Amino acid sequence: MSYDSRYFVAASITKSGMMEDAGLKICEYNGDYIIYEVGGIFHRFTPVKKGSRLLKLQEKDAHMYSSLDEIKRVLKDSKTVRIEALQIPDFDMDPK
Repeated sequence: MSYDSRYFVAASITKSGMMEDAGLKICEYNGDYIIYEVGGIFHRFTPVKKGSRLLKLQEKDAHMYSSLDEIKRVLKDSKTVRIEALQIPDFDMDPK
């Protein structure tokens, strides 16, 4: 699939410890996984922004994961986290 390169981002971080929070908060919205908050390591060291649609996690298509809980588990349990995401222009959504 082709995306406008202005909105595409690939990023990778390595946590200093397994208990460290990568900083991505993700929710499911209209069948997509949306990054609704960026903090921690991802905020400090990558260009990932709030309002990005998660395309890949650990080089695996986001929709290949069985659930949002599985994605959260991979984010928590992985020492190195690699994502590809697509920024959604004019993002405005409160997942709560």
